[in-house]
This record gives sequence, C-alpha cells and structure tokens, in this order.
Amino acid sequence: MQKLMATRIKMCERFGEILIIIFCVASILSAYAGSHYCYNSRTDEIDIAKRHQKDETLTAELEPSSTARVSPRTPANCQWEISCFGLRQNAPMQMALIAGRYNSNIAMHYQMGEHQYDVSNGLMHGITLFDDSCIIKVSASMSSKHPPEPPSLRVVLLQSNICARDFLYFQGGCYTASGIRQSFKDFSSSILGSAQLASFSSKAEISSFIEA
Repeated sequence: MQKLMATRIKMCERFGEILIIIFCVASILSAYAGSHYCYNSRTDEIDIAKRHQKDETLTAELEPSSTARVSPRTPANCQWEISCFGLRQNAPMQMALIAGRYNSNIAMHYQMGEHQYDVSNGLMHGITLFDDSCIIKVSASMSSKHPPEPPSLRVVLLQSNICARDFLYFQGGCYTASGIRQSFKDFSSSILGSAQLASFSSKAEISSFIEA
C-alpha cells in the first residue's frame, strides 16, 4: 500500500524522535501536470483516474476565453468535481490534496461526503482510497475575473511505488516539501488525514533521506 508522507505524508512514524520540517526554496507550482480554471456557474467534472499524469490543479480564476462579467455584486461561482470512477486497483491507494497559491480574500473549499474543509494556507490532506467511489467537490467564489494570486488546490493520485514528479520516493513512502513559512503549530494543523510530518531517529537516517 502506498503511504503518503508530508515532509509531511505517512511512513516514518516508527522512527519517532527527531522531527524536522523541510522547506522548499523553489516553487512546486510549475511542475503541475493539468490546470483547470473556473467555468462560471458550471461544474468542471474531472475523473482523475483517467487523466494521464493523475496530477491536476484547480485554480480560482476564470478560464482565459470566458466573457463573463464579474464584480462584487455578481461574483463568479467556481465548481469542480473530482472523481476516480476509472480507478483500477488491487490495494488501497493514496490521494494528496495540496494547497498551492493562497489568497485570504477568496474562500476555496472542498467537500467529501458530509465533511467540508477549507483550502487553507499550507494544506496537505492525505486520503486513502479503498475503491473507485471517491467524490470530492471543490468550490470558490470570486469578485474579480483575474484576481492577483488566485488560490489553487492540487489533487494528486499516487500510484503503487510511483510518486508525483516533484515528490521523493523513500523507503516505501512519498515525501514532499512545503515552501510556506509557518509556525510549527500552524504547520501541524494544516496536515490532515493520512498525511504526517516526516520524522527521523538518527543523523544517518537523515543523511540517507537527503541522498535519496
């Protein structure tokens, strides 16, 4: 079973003692495989299992060809629906939801079943998939057609023994790093589901991780 880590995502719980946080210097946004902009008042349906890279980014910005008029009085209503109906698996798999750009003036949310979550700064949410019944509904409302720093949510399906292109595979787990500066408390609270902070029990183990 693929396990999601969070330099942040899950696998090193057995090591236990030395907890470290790794920050990326470079932005990971440029490595995203598929971009999905906002179609005002229309739901963009995405079966991630049928996408080639299985790595999609939802951005709260109107798609370039849109002629919709957006203002504080008539905000754009963005909606996406992520499914995995085309998923074929022999064992549980992991999906990662990662906040990209963040804009505190634009609320972006996602819903799974009866639970709703905010796309908050530094979000890393690991989800274990046992079958192809996953449905994630994402929404955002914005009063500008092309807002500065529009918020985004990256959705990645991690396949068996394969991590996303900017993740690191190490000892059976997928690792990624955050480029966002946060307090330890805020950083920890932004990690949800099966995602976990990476931990190491020795300097030798840290060195092996860095060399990987």
